[in-house]
Amino acid sequence: MQRIVSEFAGTLILVVAVLGPAFMASNLQVSAGFALALAAVTAAAALFVLITALGPVSGAHFNPAVSLAFLLQGRLTPRWFAGYVLAQTLGALAGAVLTSIMFGASPLALSEVERGDWGVLVSEWFTTLGLVALILLLLKQDRGVWIPVSVALWIGAGHIFSSSTSFANPAVTLGRMVTDAANGIAPAFVPGFVIAQILGAVGAVVILALLDGALAPSIRQSRGRDS
Repeated sequence: MQRIVSEFAGTLILVVAVLGPAFMASNLQVSAGFALALAAVTAAAALFVLITALGPVSGAHFNPAVSLAFLLQGRLTPRWFAGYVLAQTLGALAGAVLTSIMFGASPLALSEVERGDWGVLVSEWFTTLGLVALILLLLKQDRGVWIPVSVALWIGAGHIFSSSTSFANPAVTLGRMVTDAANGIAPAFVPGFVIAQILGAVGAVVILALLDGALAPSIRQSRGRDS
């Protein structure tokens, strides 16, 4: 239960950190560029804190794409995967409602922001693939201590360098659907985003598996020479 609560609470806070800056930027009437920078810094800071604090409890996935990669690698059982995804989805929806209430917006609104061209979907695939690959590589290298800062920097940078502003998270995508915030996503575009994110997660697992097989012989040869 602690792991499920951790995933629920972490995803909820993450969505608040994503949507809150959009509402604040609108209230302050700042420029679009400043609003984007504000969102990037806030999301990165929140991710660093959340992963550092809750990582020892649940692994701090807060993302069905990450949980899917763990399932495919055998790091997570199907039962726990289902529990994680449910907790993450409910946490994201609750986070969107909470953020709307905090800023005096309608908690039952649906976003009208259109995000539909192919370039945006490719962006979501790429940023999700990069996020999942980064996590899996650090775990494989026994450098999990670097995950909080690495994930925070990747998502923060993705806000700036990607055309989709790096949602890279199916649960957060659903949360951003039920909001009036400027960085939401209209329901019609959610399926495309989620599919792109799932393909990104699967792609990361496949690429790492291929790299692992390709690198294994050279590693064994190197160890043989060293011995």
